[in-house]
Amino acid sequence: MKLLIFSAATGGGHDQAARAIGEYFGENGYEVQILDGLKEANKLVGSVIVNSYRFMARHTPAVFGGLYKWSGDDTGISRLLKSLNSSMGRQLLSVINVEQPDLIITTHPFITDMISSIKKRGLISAPIICVMTDYGPHAAWLASHVDAFITATEDMTAPIVELGVPENKIHPYGIPVRKSFFMDFDRAEIYKELGFSEEKPTVLLMAGSFGVKAAIDFCEALIKSADNMQLIVITGNNESLRESFQRLLSGCSITYKLLGFTTEVHKYMQAADLLITKPGGLTVSEALASNLPLAVFDAIPGQEEDNADFLARHCMGVKLGKESCNAKIVAELANDAERLAQMKAACAAFDSNGTLPKMKALADEIISRGESI
Repeated sequence: MKLLIFSAATGGGHDQAARAIGEYFGENGYEVQILDGLKEANKLVGSVIVNSYRFMARHTPAVFGGLYKWSGDDTGISRLLKSLNSSMGRQLLSVINVEQPDLIITTHPFITDMISSIKKRGLISAPIICVMTDYGPHAAWLASHVDAFITATEDMTAPIVELGVPENKIHPYGIPVRKSFFMDFDRAEIYKELGFSEEKPTVLLMAGSFGVKAAIDFCEALIKSADNMQLIVITGNNESLRESFQRLLSGCSITYKLLGFTTEVHKYMQAADLLITKPGGLTVSEALASNLPLAVFDAIPGQEEDNADFLARHCMGVKLGKESCNAKIVAELANDAERLAQMKAACAAFDSNGTLPKMKALADEIISRGESI
């Protein structure tokens, strides 16, 4: 069976979900090809979309949140997006015809809409599965000619049905994450490797998605608020942020591990008692797979706020605002073993370990039926 997965680089989570799906299906009998749908459709327009997304998310979040809301309503903006997606979708037809997939999976709403528009015109017949990579429903994902929607949680079913999707098309299997996040590590060995004490709580700060000043200011306040704590800081590819943290942390008494880009995020999530991060859909999902409670910071209006609300509603995370007391809240939570244990149990109850096997079983069933929308 041949699987064609379309993602887009507007946020790392779409690509990470695509890779997790590709890895699992590839290990279980499928020939897999992963493509960036925006680049394939129109490299220039795709680049403009990606760069605009990143600029607004970082520099004008209120504008981003407004566009997110309006694009989900029947407005001029949503109709313009539909028209643009339909036009760009025609450019994907050639690659689909070359690949001749038995199944198409999408992890981005724009690409879902593009491929649905091709199918609506009768130009392709392959079934389409859309994987929604956030914890709140949004109409932009809900293209008409999609055979199945994989959602993050059962909470999303009723709102999506209200938006006109038949309930039998909605499958709340969870957001797919790589199998490494379900691996069991020897925590004592990780602590020995880090030079950490097993008697102190460990906080993991995923700082790479923050602005330099916001991340440094928060960490400095956190250090002042708690001395009974160990800290792992991951700055990703942001070298200037890593250097700023190095200057801050080298002058303090707290035990810490500072990392730039790492392929072992799963290991450090297993070692931590609490994660501080922006609430992107995949980061949240990876933490939940690791049974790791979250304190979410600086949520972008729109899907990140939906993700933060989901965590708070299910007692798996706390939402941090812009108040100066955030560091104190985190310090107190990190040292509240009973509350952390309750949050960890809630994370463990939200089990997404079966997401990919369920997805493959559904894909096999859809293909074997030999019929699609």
